[in-house]
Amino acid sequence: MKHPLFFLVGFLAVFALGCKKDDETELPAAVQELQIVIDHSSTNTPINFSDVFENPAGNSFKTSMFKYILSNFELIKEDGAAVSFGNIEVVNEESDSSKSFKLLNVPDGKYTAMRFAIGVDSLQNATLVNGGGDLDPSDGMVWTWSTGYIFLKHEGQYLDSAGVWRPFFYHLGTNRGYCEVEIPIDGFEMAGKLRTLNLNLDLFKMYGEREDIDYRIWWNEQSTGINAIPWMNALTANLKKSFSVRSIE
Repeated sequence: MKHPLFFLVGFLAVFALGCKKDDETELPAAVQELQIVIDHSSTNTPINFSDVFENPAGNSFKTSMFKYILSNFELIKEDGAAVSFGNIEVVNEESDSSKSFKLLNVPDGKYTAMRFAIGVDSLQNATLVNGGGDLDPSDGMVWTWSTGYIFLKHEGQYLDSAGVWRPFFYHLGTNRGYCEVEIPIDGFEMAGKLRTLNLNLDLFKMYGEREDIDYRIWWNEQSTGINAIPWMNALTANLKKSFSVRSIE
């Protein structure tokens, strides 16, 4: 017959293992920061405010303003679950600091894609309520004649068929202009340290990845009325495919 002490030791060992398992399952997942850095180019040439570029429609153009709103960030896990972040960022080509920001409290793990939107959702767009980040009417990204945010501004000059430089204005907004983007990041892992995701927005793709946008046809566009639907549909379709990953650090 085994001594009662033997059974007591065995019981305590099983009890201890059970407690350890419970404690482990209750521990929160480790979280880190993910830095997002964005640059703008036309094919392989960085965008600036002095050089002349060409879009897929063959328009020569110069940029004087390029800025847009990003929101509703999500990282997609391997099992398809999404981790959401409250950032709302105004990215401005004229401000280097605006092209770098962080997603906080990113759980450790492997991710396959990043999602975000250009613009803000319909609820915020109707109320001008600041949901987070640095979005503010003082950024100049609101309509002066109607409630709602301007999701993207691209302004500058283009060369017309007579060789004359003429202004162009693209102000993408209204709920029709809300655009969701998904970028594959297969094999990306957060594991105990700050990571940096370097992204690129290619203006050449923005004006022609799916459908060419010709400044000679659309040059002063404010997202108003049914006449704006064709260029808005073309621009949002192009934008979905205009972002890419340059590198991951």
